[in-house]
Amino acid sequence: MHYFIFPSKDSYITTEFQEKNFGSDEILELRKIFSGSYSTSAEATSRILTQFDYSDVSASIVNGDITNPKFYLRYYEVEGQSESNKTYSISSFPLSQSWEEGVGKYFDNPKSKKGVTWIDYDSGSTWSLVSNTNSDSGSL
Repeated sequence: MHYFIFPSKDSYITTEFQEKNFGSDEILELRKIFSGSYSTSAEATSRILTQFDYSDVSASIVNGDITNPKFYLRYYEVEGQSESNKTYSISSFPLSQSWEEGVGKYFDNPKSKKGVTWIDYDSGSTWSLVSNTNSDSGSL
C-alpha cells in the first residue's frame, strides 16, 4: 500500500538573496552557483525547507492500520544543467526551529521579507545556527 503525504508548507532560502522570501514560488530551487567554470567555491547556495503533517500516519501506526512503515522523500529535477566538473551530494536534516512559509516569489519587486529567509525563520527572528560537519559548517 502506498500513502502519499504532501507538504503542509514549503519554501527555499538562498545566500544569493538573503533577505528575500520564496514561500509562494511554484518551484523549490536547490542549487549552488559557482563563480567560474573551474571554480570549486560556491558564490550562492540554497536550502529547501519542507514541512509535513504526519498526524494521520502516526494515528494509523498507533491503531495498527500501518505496520513497518517506510518513508521516502522525493524531489525531481526540472530543466537542470549538467556541469561535468562539479560534484555534490544532497543531504536531508531536521530543523530545530519552526518557520513561516511566507508569500514571496522570485520575481517580486519589491521583495517580500515576510516569512522564512536565509537570515530569518520569520521576519525579524534570526535563525539559531548549529555547527555541523559538512562543507557549509555553521549554515542552515
